Amino acid sequence: MTEERWQVAQEHLQQAVTLAIQNPRGPQIKKKENYLENNSEESSSKRRDRSKSKKERRQQSKQQKKQQQNPMEDNNNSPANKHNNITTMAAAGAAQNLAIFYKLRADVTQDYDFYVQAQELYRSALLVRSQLLPSPSTHPTVLETKFSLAELYSAMNKEDDAQILREEILDAYDIQEKQQTDN
Repeated sequence: MTEERWQVAQEHLQQAVTLAIQNPRGPQIKKKENYLENNSEESSSKRRDRSKSKKERRQQSKQQKKQQQNPMEDNNNSPANKHNNITTMAAAGAAQNLAIFYKLRADVTQDYDFYVQAQELYRSALLVRSQLLPSPSTHPTVLETKFSLAELYSAMNKEDDAQILREEILDAYDIQEKQQTDN
């Protein structure tokens, strides 16, 4: 596959995540970061923050507006910050699709950065699904995300983390390991 084709596929999947974030449908989780931002906005609307200059407040306001317009865009390019706004099931689904793509691309290109990006996306999807779906410890969609994340951890040589998730999956199905006895 050519680099151009990788890029086109990546852009398409990133747009799906952005669209799901910008147009939230259905129930949403309230992330701690969003809660803190919302509370600070409410208090600042009642009174001005005098610890910053007028110019700094204006720049901060512009950055907040820009972030609201395009939540996938981030100045420091950190995957954790890019996908901080994944709060709905639709966004979680789009995030998992992008994570699958990143893992595949990392497997093919041996670029570890794609594994890191996939990890953040899987974690975001797992957080949303665990909070919004009924019976999250046994819900198939949550277990599917845990399985995918466990496979990613294995690819990243994080076997301890992968094993924890695999044990959670086995516990959900109430599967007990049988110990071999010599008869």
